[in-house]
Amino acid sequence: MSDLIKHVIIPYKKLSENTLKNLLESYISREGTDYGSYEFTIDDKLSKAMQDLKNGHVIIIWNLIDENLQILTPFEYDKLISRQ
Repeated sequence: MSDLIKHVIIPYKKLSENTLKNLLESYISREGTDYGSYEFTIDDKLSKAMQDLKNGHVIIIWNLIDENLQILTPFEYDKLISRQ
């Protein structure tokens, strides 16, 4: 394990509304195809993703090495950090 910090949690409240919306749109567009009898709209997906952020079900991570953002569950983040 390295002592070098590679990832930083970005509090969603620190992002501008426009930046947060763009980030969430990018995130939901990478999810893939909806399955089941009901197709969710972009607004439905944005609302759900925002609710997940507010509830702490997902967090925004900035990778200092690759300079990119990720949205992960706290469990995924813990696994990521433990591999460093």
